[in-house]
Amino acid sequence: MNRELYLILGLSIVIAATIGLIRFRKIEKTYRPFLIYVFVSVLNELGSFYLAPHKESAMIDLNLFTLFEYCILLLQFHSWKLFHGYKQLFYALLAGFVILWVTENLVISDIRRYNYAYILVHSFVMVLLGINMINRIAVNDYGPLYRNARFIICIGLIIFFIYNIIVNTLFLNAASKPLAIRFFNIRVYVNTFSNLLYAIAVYFMPVAVKKISFLK
Repeated sequence: MNRELYLILGLSIVIAATIGLIRFRKIEKTYRPFLIYVFVSVLNELGSFYLAPHKESAMIDLNLFTLFEYCILLLQFHSWKLFHGYKQLFYALLAGFVILWVTENLVISDIRRYNYAYILVHSFVMVLLGINMINRIAVNDYGPLYRNARFIICIGLIIFFIYNIIVNTLFLNAASKPLAIRFFNIRVYVNTFSNLLYAIAVYFMPVAVKKISFLK
């Protein structure tokens, strides 16, 4: 695949970002972390494209973005009250990952390298949180799931991060690296599919309810 087509597919996140910008003031504030994630992802896709010929710079960009991605998505699940009654778990997941990221990227290894441990942990946590959120939606929400922004976002996250787990696990085994490379080559398509789901989700994000005061 040529670099230009790779960029175009990667920038499919622009669709979600555009809808988000148009609807930003109307959307419930509980979705703000995800919207910020979408906006920053657009900048990251552009940065990744231009840094691709410079391997070390590209790795620094990837590692920093992964740290941001984990923190902002964790904050999104917190905003959806997934950690209601479990605030200590939220802080433990946040602090634990930051410590793991710093340890692997700045102590054990190098931020200019592709490091597997924190990416695998990040992906596992996101899949588990996505599944838990879907279970909560199934129990507590009564509207159609195809119009439920939280449900659609979680499906997109689960698909993308399960793919991440498979690819990175295969790369850890030298014997399975040829298969891992094949899987890695479809990353842009998996990413594009998730981005399109995010665009649908942003379109269906509920409008913030205006508080009406009866006091003059």
